[in-house]
Amino acid sequence: MTNARSITRFQADLKKFEENSKLNMDQLIRWIVLELWTRIIKRTPVDTGRARSSWDVTVGAPSKKPPPLPFFKSYPAPDSPDLPSKGLGKKPVFITTNLGYVTYLETGASKQAAGGMVRISIAELEVEIENAVKQL
Repeated sequence: MTNARSITRFQADLKKFEENSKLNMDQLIRWIVLELWTRIIKRTPVDTGRARSSWDVTVGAPSKKPPPLPFFKSYPAPDSPDLPSKGLGKKPVFITTNLGYVTYLETGASKQAAGGMVRISIAELEVEIENAVKQL
């Protein structure tokens, strides 16, 4: 399935879920973003924690935040993203990192995340949402 068809189906599933649940679209998108961000963070391999701490969530445009500097032996876990409670359904939400080597990690360069972090997390969440929609 092409990405465009997959995105269209995903958007239709979200709309159906919203219509048949007690959640509004902002709450639903907020939950999806936080759940996806959490899964990506947990799957990101850790040596020093630099890659894990580099993930960022932004609304409207991708993050321009520079990646953490490479001088530390360990990095703190990232803070939970600060998402607005309203308007999330009207703007794109981005989960990004500006750390160049994360592409290599995503494509299997680390034994800790041989299958990647992002693509597995997205696939899992899509299945969970599809199953939830079917049960409505």
